[in-house]
Amino acid sequence: MTLHYEKAWWDKEVQSWVDESFHILDNLTLYDQERRLRQLRSTSTEAALSSFSWNEVIYRSFKSGNLRTIDMRVFKQLEFAAAKRMYRFLDKRFYHKSRWEFDLMEFACEHIGVGRNYDTGQLKRRLRPAIAELEAVGFLEALPAGQRFVKISRGEWRIVFIRKAVAQMQAPSRDATLLIRGLANRGVTPSVATELVRDYLPELIEMQMEVLDRLQQAKERESIRNPAGYLVKAIREGYLPPVKMMAKKAQAKRVAEPKPAVAETIDPAHQEIDRYLKSLSRQESDALELEALARADRHLVEGYQRSKQVGGATFAVYRRMVLEREAKRLLAVKAEPTRDAA
Repeated sequence: MTLHYEKAWWDKEVQSWVDESFHILDNLTLYDQERRLRQLRSTSTEAALSSFSWNEVIYRSFKSGNLRTIDMRVFKQLEFAAAKRMYRFLDKRFYHKSRWEFDLMEFACEHIGVGRNYDTGQLKRRLRPAIAELEAVGFLEALPAGQRFVKISRGEWRIVFIRKAVAQMQAPSRDATLLIRGLANRGVTPSVATELVRDYLPELIEMQMEVLDRLQQAKERESIRNPAGYLVKAIREGYLPPVKMMAKKAQAKRVAEPKPAVAETIDPAHQEIDRYLKSLSRQESDALELEALARADRHLVEGYQRSKQVGGATFAVYRRMVLEREAKRLLAVKAEPTRDAA
């Protein structure tokens, strides 16, 4: 394919728009596996590798810095192909201004790859999940449908995008910094992590991070294709376990004991808690569970109640968290010296 530019190719060296015609690749050499194996058998030299050469015009453009960087941590949080295309297309244009408006049909069909056999209503439905995902990762400003899709005349619609502004914040506290770091370690972008720490209670964020960790330790990793995206959504929506995982684990309405697949830590304090819980009878464990729920924070109780309706691994995780917190409190009380002994 040959590309033709008429006063539309930016030459950085002369700082001017110029005419250019070129191929993207000049040379391409491909060695299939069978040919490489024959070459290895017949000679002692290393098999040749497939290769290609950029065209000199486009290579000069690369070297001069005409490249747009992309935040791969945001990109990897996106599951919908349309969201990924939208992110690449809009991110390049947001460099110039934070608000863009496009013809709906042109945007969907020419830039995002939606088929031309859809009417306006179908185009909106196809784009909405991708837009919602870009809003969830903090890339786009959330807009009502009436502001996102604007009718110009019969059969003519515009679509509006506004890049979400990064809030100006004071230096975060030590606790907030630790939460941001914890979210970032789980794949959440720093900007989104900072926003979550600003907008949501620390207890909720800590709980959802712990739930994610335990689900992954319980070998449910394959059920959470996008851990960072799941974590962000779980925090923003209060609780949203992976639907596929919950469906597979929905056979039992209640799990009496947590599954041993949840990895145990070598921390002595956790080992002591684990030994204490294992020493309890069924009646004592049920009584401890009721006491723990009475003392637990609202977010943990809500997650416990919702997961209990379905059962399975997620409920086992929440139940274990409830029991561990109460066991930790009781052990700490027992370890405290009495006033008389003091």
